[in-house]
Amino acid sequence: MIKFFRKIRQKLLSENKFSKYLIYAIGEIILVVIGILIALGINNANENRKENKLEQNTLLNLKKDFQLNKENLESVLSDNEKYIKSDLEILNFGRDNSSIKTESEFSILLDDLTALSEFFPTNNSLDNLQNSSSLSLIKSQELRNKLSSWKPYVESIKDKENNALELEGKAIDFIIKNGSWLNVDEASNFKALDKYTLPKSRFEIDNRTLLNIIEFENIVENLIMQKNGLIRTEEKTLVLVKEILDLIEKEIKK
Repeated sequence: MIKFFRKIRQKLLSENKFSKYLIYAIGEIILVVIGILIALGINNANENRKENKLEQNTLLNLKKDFQLNKENLESVLSDNEKYIKSDLEILNFGRDNSSIKTESEFSILLDDLTALSEFFPTNNSLDNLQNSSSLSLIKSQELRNKLSSWKPYVESIKDKENNALELEGKAIDFIIKNGSWLNVDEASNFKALDKYTLPKSRFEIDNRTLLNIIEFENIVENLIMQKNGLIRTEEKTLVLVKEILDLIEKEIKK
């Protein structure tokens, strides 16, 4: 083909048909440019296909991770709501005849007082994206913004969990000094020792006497406030998870 065009150019020059040669040369340049543009277009199309495929795989991996986060967070939230209700029962315990309960029932509430369900997020896919600076693979700006705000939400949960755990430590220390953990474990059917059985306390201690100590009341109240703040943050984070999943679903091609 190149030899064919060369012969045409040589013939036009030998016949002194310079104007025709010029027109021909321009036409040949245009053909070359068109060829280059077509090649670039094909290459760009191939690259776009590769990027789209990579984006879809990324979205599917993110979807799996955030579905796990949703299930985990819902479970954690349900547990902590149960615990805070038990804490409120402690404050209301014995305030009227209808709420008077046994020492065993009160000890079960003490077990919930020192319990907290922690959230451990699944961040594998998002970490890989952020560590490789590949978040731009996702075309949706809104989704990228939501994903970028995910970790600050998780950090806020962790901060509130740590505050609650610190206060729970104070509650445990207080009960150790003023009450009976054996009574708590017996009432809660503690089985962590597997094949061993804990004995009954040799001390005649009624954990309900803790209600007569103002320091205990203050500890319980502070724990309720801490757990309430944690639950509110977990609820907001769950909303974010659902928004992220909805946006991912919109970007996934069926």
